[in-house]
Amino acid sequence: MLASGDSAQAAAAYANIAKTAPGGYAEIAQLSAADALQAAGNNADALALYKKIADGSTPLAPVARLRAAWIMVETAPRADVEAELAALNDNASAWRFPAREVLAYSDYRHGANAQAESAFAALAADYQRVGRSSRPGQGDGRFPKIRW
Repeated sequence: MLASGDSAQAAAAYANIAKTAPGGYAEIAQLSAADALQAAGNNADALALYKKIADGSTPLAPVARLRAAWIMVETAPRADVEAELAALNDNASAWRFPAREVLAYSDYRHGANAQAESAFAALAADYQRVGRSSRPGQGDGRFPKIRW
C-alpha cells in the first residue's frame, strides 16, 4: 500500500497490526504507521505517534525521537527541538551525532547560518576524531586480514 502511494491506507493497516502484534513487532508497526502518516502529509498525527513511541524505553524510542524532531524542525522553535532531543544530545549518547545534525539543520532552517555552519563543522570534526581508531579496519582506511 505504501509503495503504491496509498499512505493513509498503509497507516491504518500498520495501526491495526500494532494492536495485535506481539512485543517489538507492535512497536515496529507503530513506527511504520507514523512513517505512513508522515508520507500522507499528516504530520500532526505522525508527530504525536512518534512522540508516544519516543516516550517509551524500548530500542526504537531514540529512532522515534529523531523522526519527531525532523518533523518539528520545520515549524517549531529551535528550543522545542532541542528539548525533544535533550536525552539524545548528551555526550555519552550513541545518538548524539544524528541529534546534533537535526539541531544544526534547525539553525540553518531558522536563518542562524553561522551557528549552523559551526555545528556542521563540529560534527565533521567529531566524525574525524571518533571515526579513527588504532585498530586495523576501524576507521583508518585499512581492513583486517581474513585468514582462511
